[in-house]
Amino acid sequence: QEDYSAVVPGWDAVPAPPEEVVDRERSYLDASEHFGPAEARRYIWSVTYTARDFVAFLGTTSNFLMLDEASRSRLLDLIEQRIAEEHGGAIRKEFLGTLAVARSTA
Repeated sequence: QEDYSAVVPGWDAVPAPPEEVVDRERSYLDASEHFGPAEARRYIWSVTYTARDFVAFLGTTSNFLMLDEASRSRLLDLIEQRIAEEHGGAIRKEFLGTLAVARSTA
């Protein structure tokens, strides 16, 4: 978080908890008049990245693509340096996939 704040003040890089994400996905269907009650499931998996591979991945994500080139480059450099210095050059990233399904009422 420190690196994000140093380059892009006010950017909250902490993701929502998995339960909140699943509840949000379910609520989209539940709010619709076109579907019955929704069921949602979460699928969590992890990938281990080298510092270089992780910043290459981050560079493809929307939040980073929205930054100007100088800020993006600076932030990615800081993240890569932190992973190399504090995490032995590699980190594990958890991903969350959600699936929400409901029957049509039509």
